[in-house]
Formats: sequence, C-alpha cells, structure tokens
Amino acid sequence: MKDHLIGRTETKGITTMNESETIDPRELNPLALAFVGDSVLELLVRQRLVEHHRLSAGKLNAEKVKYVSARAQFREEQLLEPLFTEEELSVFKRGRNASKASVAKHASPEEYRASTGFECLLGWLYLNGQLARVHELFGTTGSETSLQIDPGLIRCQTCVSAYISTAFLCGGTVTDPQKEYNLEFLTGRTNLAKDFEALLAEHEFAPHRTRRNGVNLIYVKSSASVERILAFMGAAEASARMNAQKAVKQLRNQINRQTNCDTANLGKTARANAQTTRAIRFLQEQGALETLPEVLQQAAAMRMENPDLSLTALCACFEPPVSKSGLSHRMKKLEALAEDLRRRLEENAEKEETK
Repeated sequence: MKDHLIGRTETKGITTMNESETIDPRELNPLALAFVGDSVLELLVRQRLVEHHRLSAGKLNAEKVKYVSARAQFREEQLLEPLFTEEELSVFKRGRNASKASVAKHASPEEYRASTGFECLLGWLYLNGQLARVHELFGTTGSETSLQIDPGLIRCQTCVSAYISTAFLCGGTVTDPQKEYNLEFLTGRTNLAKDFEALLAEHEFAPHRTRRNGVNLIYVKSSASVERILAFMGAAEASARMNAQKAVKQLRNQINRQTNCDTANLGKTARANAQTTRAIRFLQEQGALETLPEVLQQAAAMRMENPDLSLTALCACFEPPVSKSGLSHRMKKLEALAEDLRRRLEENAEKEETK
C-alpha cells in the first residue's frame, strides 16, 4: 500500500521512505536539523584528529568527546556567535529554543540548549550546500594542508624566535609601557591561536588567550614577560628601554607612596599634638596641673614648649632622654586626667542646676 500524502511505502509491515520526495531544509524541524548537524560536527572533529594525531582508535574517540560534548559545543558556539550572520543567528536561536527539557549528564540546561542550536545551524548549512561556510566556522577552508603550527618549523630556539618575531610583525602590537604593559598577537584562526598560546607557554612567557570582535587574541600582561619576549624576538634595545622606563616608573611610584605616607603621618602627628595641647591647657586653666606628679608636669611643659615636634623628636629634648613608649604613656595620662576632670565638672554643674 502506498501513501502518497506522506511519501512512504509499506510492504509486509516494513516502512521505507519515498526517495522521490525532497524536503526543503527550511521546512525541517530544528531538532531534525540538529540531528544532521551533530553528525557534521563529529565528522569534522574526527577528520581533524586523524589528520594531526597518531593515536589509537580508543584514544581518538576519547579526544573526540572533548570537542563534541554539549559543554564543548557551548564553548565553541560562544566563540563563534559574533561571526554569525543574521540568518545564521536566527537558525541558531530556532534550534536553541526548540531544545528538549532534558539535559545532558555533564551539561547545564543553558549549555545543552546552546549546543542543540549550534548543531541545528551546522545541519542547516550542510543541507543548504554551504560547506564552505561550515569549514570557515570550523576554522578551515577545507583545502588547507594545516591550520596548526608545523613542529618542523620550530626545531631550535633560533627557529622559535624567528617564528614568534614574524608572528609579531604580521599581527602583533605592544602598548606604550608608560600606560600599561601589554603585548598582543592577533589571528582569525582558533586552532592556530591555541597552538601559538601553547608555544609561548612552553617558553614560560605566561600567555593568555581570549576572543575580541571575532578575532583570537593571545596576549602577555606582566612587565617581566613582555621584556623577556621582546628580547627573545631579537628586540633587545626595546626590551632595555622598557626596563629603564619601568625603573623610572617604580621610582616615581615609590616617591609618591613615601610622600603620601609622610603627609599622612604629619597629619596624624598634628592631630595628636593638638589633642594633647588642649588637654594640658585645660588642666592649667583649672589649676590642676600643679597637683600632678613631677614627671607629668615635666612632660606637659615640654609639650607646650614644642607643640609641633613629633613624639620621637620630643623624646630627645628630655635630659636624660625618655623612651617613646614612656612619653606616649605620660601624654595619654594627661589627656585622661583632663577628660576625667571635665566630666566631673559637668556632673557638678548639672547637680547645681537641679537644686
């Protein structure tokens, strides 16, 4: 029996698709597109692995999982989304919004939905014959022999130095060290960026990698690493100038810190001296200073004679000199006595008012 409405043939309980019918990819369910896209991505990953790694089938499969899992696809989609056209972004969102409520074991709902949208986009591109665009998003045109660093080009330190310096001349920038320390390499190829980051890390240049405006960015931030990589590339003079500028900058910062510290200490000393002077003057006005022990009277007299000296400098004015802790204790005692006397006078005044 043939059912021409749905395009299938049933023969003895077996259902086969009517191959004469071709469905427009635009009419397909987003999850059907994702079904195709999942295979497209896996085939591309498998091809890349066997082209660049001599591994057993088991190890190849383990490596493949790192790139086709829902979490890995989510990271890939986040990197590629700025490159999507409006139409591609619309297809991606259709797939993401059509994703099932269930999630992968090792992925969050957000990651799972995004990975489904990414697979939907790959399936849509594949079924529309846009293989060149698929390869472009995947990081290859399909005709290139390699998009990774050829180990044969960097067999010695001189080769590595030449390779890095050439990469800098082709797509590198360095920021004015007067403002900040930053050296960058730019490339549109994600896999090449990963290899280049690994190359810099192997030589302990402490690189970082990110993506900005659809371009891969490998950068070095610390002053020491920037100086080392400049010297390594053969720009010894530039490295020396940066080191000299850094020394000047550090000296300037040290002077500023010392000045700020001295200013803060002067302010603190002035406030402390003023507080002690007010306490001594109050004791004098109330006739209480003469009743205090001789050591306190001596400390009060010395402070009133030298109101601007720091506590350390004031210690040297005594004969014999007193310790800083000892003089500090006497000053605090004078302040405490003045405060106690002021409190008692206020209490007495309140009692007089209530009578």
